[in-house]
Amino acid sequence: MKEEKKTFLKGLIVGIIAIIWGYTVVSGGMVLYRRHFGNDITVGDKIDLILAILEDRFVGELDIQAMQNAMFAGLLYGVGDRYTSYMNSSEFQRFLEFARGTYVGIGAVVTRAEDGSVLIVSPYQGSPAYNAGLLPGDRIRKVDGEDISMNDLSITIGMIQGEEGTSVTLTIFRETDNSTFDIDIIRRLIEIPTIFYEMLEDNIGYIRMTGFEGVTYLQFVEAYESLLSDGMEGLILDLRNNPGGRLDVVVDIADRIVPEGLIVYTEDAHGNRREEISDSNQIEIPFVILINGNSASASEVLAGAARDHGVARLVGQQSFGKGLVQDIIPLPDGSAIRVTIATYYTPNGVSIHGYGLTPDYIVEVEDSVSARIHQIEREEDVQLNKAIDVVMEWINN
Repeated sequence: MKEEKKTFLKGLIVGIIAIIWGYTVVSGGMVLYRRHFGNDITVGDKIDLILAILEDRFVGELDIQAMQNAMFAGLLYGVGDRYTSYMNSSEFQRFLEFARGTYVGIGAVVTRAEDGSVLIVSPYQGSPAYNAGLLPGDRIRKVDGEDISMNDLSITIGMIQGEEGTSVTLTIFRETDNSTFDIDIIRRLIEIPTIFYEMLEDNIGYIRMTGFEGVTYLQFVEAYESLLSDGMEGLILDLRNNPGGRLDVVVDIADRIVPEGLIVYTEDAHGNRREEISDSNQIEIPFVILINGNSASASEVLAGAARDHGVARLVGQQSFGKGLVQDIIPLPDGSAIRVTIATYYTPNGVSIHGYGLTPDYIVEVEDSVSARIHQIEREEDVQLNKAIDVVMEWINN
């Protein structure tokens, strides 16, 4: 019994000594750090200290390059602007490929949703995404089983893209029926189609524009001149579910439509104003622009300029309300940052950021219908039918 008490006491003493030693190591380390760095620590020293601790204590392998990319992405994320972000070198190269008009992927316009998922804004007609049944409004929550909610949008896009002929598995949430499901899609070379056009009844031309990319201006001119040569007497430009794109492209297109004068002006962080001016060439026929809640940025520049100059009437629903301009700034190591550099204003001096454009003719539809507006039957598209009525009334007057 005495031996058991001795053993117990001995163990207790050893435990107490271990606790004291452990506390001394931790608190001593803290004191050591404070003595070395003081209460203040530079950003560089803090990074070095964190890396030193990880290299000494972390159980597992460290991917320093991935950590650096995440750090840079986090730095831009901390700005608090959803449109300001970091692209590593491979992501930047993919961005440049997309800007040229071709890339290997599934073929859809996407954006980052508030919950971290990737929102399908518009699948390209005939693309793998379109043929697989993805709809505007669908949300990608996983790519090949990996949660992407904490990823920067460019990282997730890189995961979705890949080699031609390979498969990617997307986990989709569809809000319209509250369903979650996996879908396999074969990647292929995508030549970005941004313009679709046709002649409707009574010689009303119809042009649908899905984005403002490097190829869009020439595609628009081809469609516009083709319809004019076929006897077009009125035009409907469909910008529904068009998330925007390059400012220089939308300015070139607006220059073909609005009369001589201001197209748009921007103001940067220093209050400098830059104006984009149109020449005297303009559209000479009744003109209606269709917009909805997914018509954003460059779409709103074009719609706002055309209405402010009195050459167009807007039909549909309140637009998205993105009145900010981004610039892509390459860095020496091949990476780049996307930075919001200016606010833009319509010719009448209106900033639509956070508000959007209110149509002259408001035609409401359910969100579920708006998301797939270009996949419904023509007779169900009440917004397009209203636009036709507006053009016809304009022609007859």
